[in-house]
Amino acid sequence: HSLYWQMILAAWTVNGREEVPYGERWLALFQSKRRNRERGMKKAQRAVYRKFPQRVRLWRADAPGDVALSWTTDRVIAYHFAREWHRPVVYRLAYRHEIAFYTDRRGEAEAIIIPGDPQIPQHLRHLCSVAEPDGPDVPTAGAVDRHLRRILVADAMGTPKGG
Repeated sequence: HSLYWQMILAAWTVNGREEVPYGERWLALFQSKRRNRERGMKKAQRAVYRKFPQRVRLWRADAPGDVALSWTTDRVIAYHFAREWHRPVVYRLAYRHEIAFYTDRRGEAEAIIIPGDPQIPQHLRHLCSVAEPDGPDVPTAGAVDRHLRRILVADAMGTPKGG
């Protein structure tokens, strides 16, 4: 089982693409119910993954139609891709257990999140991604935290997200 995950993560590192139709194919591979998923990561990557706090801030350069598998723990990297691909940056607060893999093999501080992950019970899934506030500068971590807190409070109260 761990060999499967090692091969999937190695292939993703070489050629991971989320746009249609590739994203759906990757999603199908990542949604496997095989055990030992964490073994797909190298030792150093597992060590970083295990040190993540319970809730992790993640960013990505997003586009309609993307499956949104690939996120980064480094917002500067997200902004690099956003400028390169002319896409907006979105961010989310993920629980550590939602992160299937962490890899820094391409220097991207990449966290793979699998939408509808069958290995995570439905009640533990938390999908909350929002557009970064507009502006020329990368927002501070404090500004991101305040924005995420507003969203989480709205989510808990059942009110519309945003703002």
